[in-house]
Amino acid sequence: MIAYLRWVNRWLDVMVWSIPGRVIALAFILSLFLAPIISQHPYLLRVLTLTAIFSIYAVSWDLLAGFV
Repeated sequence: MIAYLRWVNRWLDVMVWSIPGRVIALAFILSLFLAPIISQHPYLLRVLTLTAIFSIYAVSWDLLAGFV
């Protein structure tokens, strides 16, 4: 078990934490999951949900346009 946890820690250091964009994306996703716990305001939750949906659209369009 200890060896597996060390392997996961090394993998996170090399693959996730070394690239700032991934850290920002992880923080954004974590904030989306925590938003309903922090605030129960329906307008704020709707804006955050639409922001997440449109950011997914933007990333997919960027990926699609990059291959063309």
